[in-house]
Amino acid sequence: MLDSPPDARRRSHAVVLAAGTLADGRVRGLLACTFVAFLGIFIPYTYFSAAYAPSTGGSGTRLAGLLLVFGLGARSATCPPGRSPTGSDRDG
Repeated sequence: MLDSPPDARRRSHAVVLAAGTLADGRVRGLLACTFVAFLGIFIPYTYFSAAYAPSTGGSGTRLAGLLLVFGLGARSATCPPGRSPTGSDRDG
């Protein structure tokens, strides 16, 4: 009988490990919570073009500019330059 190559054994072990991990209800709950959080974060981007239609006049370039300003504002409010989200310095 032939032995399976080491990579195949490693892959099968990873599949079993992943299946065992997903069997844990806490892990599934965390994954579901993460999915809902990201869904809530990204759904508004779908409707920006409709919400900003009066301001942009249907121009994709103007919409891109508004989204850029929105993103830069969110970035600067969340994490000022030179600081990490935890509040520590980059260098240190």
